[in-house]
Amino acid sequence: MDCFLGGNAAGQDHLSWLGMANVVHGSWVCWVHVPAVFWTIGVTQFFIFRTMDNTFMPRRKAWLMRLPRLRATTVLVESIPEGKNTVEGMESYFDDFVFGRKVVREVHMVKDTSDLLPLVRERE
Repeated sequence: MDCFLGGNAAGQDHLSWLGMANVVHGSWVCWVHVPAVFWTIGVTQFFIFRTMDNTFMPRRKAWLMRLPRLRATTVLVESIPEGKNTVEGMESYFDDFVFGRKVVREVHMVKDTSDLLPLVRERE
């Protein structure tokens, strides 16, 4: 459709004749693409969510339930902002802001990482 009704905006660029690059700015042909785009988005979301509900989430839940408790409840947090980079700050952030109830049992923080970069480089 873009090739025949687009207005030849692509000129001699033959590879662009089949795409939107061949449609003249403001052409009515652009409006034909709107339902196609929304249909594509809708179908894609439908299949993603259906697969997530029927396949991925049951597998993930079963996998998490098989893990040892310590591993299944451990979270690695990076780039902690100033003011939250304390044990109390992290506890209150997860308890109050994220979950809205007391869930944090322990917080372990690596505070001085200045020796870490040379060790990583040495390992590589």
